[in-house]
Amino acid sequence: MEREVLEFDVQFVGAGPAGLAGAIHLANLVTKHNETATTTGGTALPELNIAVLEKSSEVGQHGISGAVMDPRALRELMPDYVAKGCPIEAEVTGDDVYILFEKSQFRLPFLPPALHNHGNAIVSLGELSKWLAAEAEARGVLIATETPAQTPLLDGQKLLGVRTGDKGVDKHDNKKPTYQPGADCLAKVTVLCEGPRGTTAKQLEKALGLNAGKQPQVYATGVKELWEVPAGRAQKGRVIHTMNWPLTADTFGGGFIYGLSDSLWYVGCVTGLDAKDPTSDPHGNLQRLKTHPLVSALLEGGKPISYGAKAIPATCTLTMFSIILFCSTISVSAIGPTQRISTSNCLA
Repeated sequence: MEREVLEFDVQFVGAGPAGLAGAIHLANLVTKHNETATTTGGTALPELNIAVLEKSSEVGQHGISGAVMDPRALRELMPDYVAKGCPIEAEVTGDDVYILFEKSQFRLPFLPPALHNHGNAIVSLGELSKWLAAEAEARGVLIATETPAQTPLLDGQKLLGVRTGDKGVDKHDNKKPTYQPGADCLAKVTVLCEGPRGTTAKQLEKALGLNAGKQPQVYATGVKELWEVPAGRAQKGRVIHTMNWPLTADTFGGGFIYGLSDSLWYVGCVTGLDAKDPTSDPHGNLQRLKTHPLVSALLEGGKPISYGAKAIPATCTLTMFSIILFCSTISVSAIGPTQRISTSNCLA
């Protein structure tokens, strides 16, 4: 079968913040090098063909997380990001951490250092990705949407590029009249930015033995809703994290609530996928979290306007450890003799 062959100097697989920031940084480095070469009589680089491959029809469609972003890396990448219109929903104005019980809660009197969010910003990951894509295109980067990387192209242990998925194929892998074979996207350098458990990365792990002798990765599922409430009911810039209920003592995870404006909340729950209970339900945990008096009071009179879920690599071990140490210093007698703190839970 003949396939179209596309050749790039560098290609990034995945148009999320990582892939787009990488493409922008590379384009900036090339521009800076050539400007220096012009003034010093050095050798300028030829124009690089940089591409970002994105599986969705529009950049940002898979960036569903509500996020609190530390702007440090973005500031280093683009010092004038605010002047350029970076879509920041709100600056963080307040942090709260609650230990939840089924009908009550306990607010931590002070925050562990890892959970101080002052100076950070609440953003929509989807909108941030769209903005980064526009900045990348302004630097000459090709954004190729509807281009899902499906198979890595290997020559021994060298990654030559990726093959995109065939189109016009039914669920039984039979070709339909609209069949169109995928293309081979070749590059001198291919950077995988697929997110957790990416299609190409999973195949490379097996083919190249990347997991051999390594600690297995642990994953969680984050489920999030965007809620619209009557004006004045939400608190722009407020960040709330919860732990313990509705999760069990041996389940990793926690809840989060972020205020985008005076009428919009992000509310979500993260559930570890290594839970001992095989019936652990990430979606059900979010629905239970919303019934808690603390959360239901924030959402009263509102309605959900969007919903999403995604896999999350559970890499907040240090944060979890700091929370456990912190919680171990709290006097249980100050909370109540019938209430139990689960120190094995981690914040979202």
